[in-house]
Amino acid sequence: MLAGQVRPPALAYGRVPSLPPPPLNPAFDGELLRPLIRRAFVRLAGSSWTKDAERSKEWAREIGEDVKRRMMEQEPIGYKYLVSCSIAERGQGGHGHLTTIWDGTQDVAVSETFTNDTLFCSVLAVAVRYN
Repeated sequence: MLAGQVRPPALAYGRVPSLPPPPLNPAFDGELLRPLIRRAFVRLAGSSWTKDAERSKEWAREIGEDVKRRMMEQEPIGYKYLVSCSIAERGQGGHGHLTTIWDGTQDVAVSETFTNDTLFCSVLAVAVRYN
């Protein structure tokens, strides 16, 4: 240290002042996600059920990726995301169930369904805090 310079007070005593921990990100808001999932269904508007399995896989992948991207835009860090998209012919039976153990104040699951005369599409989006 040069003559006449004063050492900062925190360092004068050989310790660095402690900083408070950074605040946690707010809980993931599932209600903000609902309209974003509905917007992902736009690509199905005017579509008809097709026996073409590749087309159905493509729709499911596109919708799932779109929802995941929107979730990451809404809350880019601190969460792991899972998006499941199922598309089937309307009138066919089906059943789904989700069982979880998680923090209900931070983690969220949101589901939305699209139907028209020939098909239905169900999306389940899950955000789980990891830090």
